[in-house]
Amino acid sequence: MHGFDISEMEIDKGYLHLFLLSPPKYSMARVVELLKSVSSKVIRTEFSGVTQQLWGGKFWEDGYFVRTVGDKVTTEVIR
Repeated sequence: MHGFDISEMEIDKGYLHLFLLSPPKYSMARVVELLKSVSSKVIRTEFSGVTQQLWGGKFWEDGYFVRTVGDKVTTEVIR
């Protein structure tokens, strides 16, 4: 829908790691905001009982870490 391509995903207890390609029209903050809001809506719709188990009704934490690929930081370095 937004032109994102998740090329790799790893899930660990409490963490989600994505290797993601996104159009340059989006800032990284906007990409994270879209991923969190859309995924939260889908999960709440498919698993209605999850809302009662959340602390304060929030599905995702506020924090995140993003690293972009550039001249010196290659895809291989990030992987």
